[in-house]
Amino acid sequence: MTEFPNSLFSEAPVWMKLKNKYAVGLIDLLLIDENRLIITDYKLNEKEMIRDFPQIFTYGIILRDIFLDVCDVRCAIFNRELIWEFDPNLVGNELINFLKIYNSRRDKPLLSQLFSAGLSRTNLLEDIKSIFQCRRKIVRI
Repeated sequence: MTEFPNSLFSEAPVWMKLKNKYAVGLIDLLLIDENRLIITDYKLNEKEMIRDFPQIFTYGIILRDIFLDVCDVRCAIFNRELIWEFDPNLVGNELINFLKIYNSRRDKPLLSQLFSAGLSRTNLLEDIKSIFQCRRKIVRI
């Protein structure tokens, strides 16, 4: 992280190939200091924060795998009234368990737009499980 100490990036692109599709997105603000990378995302209200939690988690896992030995990766979702900060490595299993329970109470599973598979939306739980399970298997070139 010494190449970009104390840096701020806006609308930073992030992506990860998983099998035949890509998880893609834009990080609102990416903050970097000497040994920490903080992924931040602004939402208008708490409902949006809850809805987009898997998106920020995904960004955290992708960047954690890229910068595994270099720095600590943290995620933060915020609005005018509150901020949620978390370590993506610590919430993965809890997020998967939550989505399993939530989907079991619905007629249809929650859908995702994490992956760029054309215009079709995919199963959010399956996408999150795939991303979380493939972590630390990214090949550095």
